[in-house]
Parts: sequence; structure tokens; C-alpha cells
Amino acid sequence: MLAIWADAMESAGARIDDAGLSRPDSYKKAAARMKEAIRMEPANPHYHFSLGNLYAETKSSAGLSDKEFKAALAAYPVNAR
Repeated sequence: MLAIWADAMESAGARIDDAGLSRPDSYKKAAARMKEAIRMEPANPHYHFSLGNLYAETKSSAGLSDKEFKAALAAYPVNAR
């Protein structure tokens, strides 16, 4: 998942500093940046999938992760197989 997230962040032009993934607030910052990427490109299924995985990994809310996974499928329904 981290590789997909890193690719998505690079595509969005957001740099991750070396200590970025080890700080306690890194998931909140990652979620904020992913939301910004989604705002800029809402039809990109990778951004929604990455944010859904982030929510699932942090157990933020099953509802939030499900919402993002559904948005990813809606953006690129061929993945729904």
C-alpha cells in the first residue's frame, strides 16, 4: 500500500520528507494530502483506493474506508471483478 500512496503523492506534487512516515501525526497528514489529491483529481481511482487503505489501516472508521473503496470502484468499474 505504501508504494501506491507514495506514487499518488508524487503525482499530486506532494513531497514526503524522510521523517514523515515515522511521526505520530503522519497518518493525519497523509489523509489530508490524499484528500487534496482527490479534490484536484476526483476521478482518479488510485487516490480513493489509497485513502481507503489508509483509513482501513488506521482503523479510523469502517464507513470512511468503505466510502473511498466504493468511490474507487465507481471511478474505474473494470476493477470491480
